[in-house]
Amino acid sequence: MKEFSIFIAPLLFMFLGLITYLESDLPHQKIGYRVLTVKRTLDTWRVSNKFAAKILLIFGGLLLIFGVILNSYFRTLAIWELIVINLIEFIVMGVLVIGLTEWRVNISFNKEGIKK
Repeated sequence: MKEFSIFIAPLLFMFLGLITYLESDLPHQKIGYRVLTVKRTLDTWRVSNKFAAKILLIFGGLLLIFGVILNSYFRTLAIWELIVINLIEFIVMGVLVIGLTEWRVNISFNKEGIKK
């Protein structure tokens, strides 16, 4: 079981990305990228959620491939080291999703939520 723990974060990212992508057409109360800058208009909601979902899917896939390639090395690590790696993946992914999605919204829309 220990050798599969490195795949928890990438699979969760890909699952969340898929759910966000499928549910990104209409504003949802519980699912999706929900920040005040995104909730201005329906267009900002759609663009930001599709973009955040694509980031989650792409980076989740890359981390999954990275985990498969380095799986023999990860088997030699202690369980606490695997937990630390997963926590770092979650933190970095959170920063990437928020930062890149906000950047995308800021270059695509003005302050009122109208497309540039």
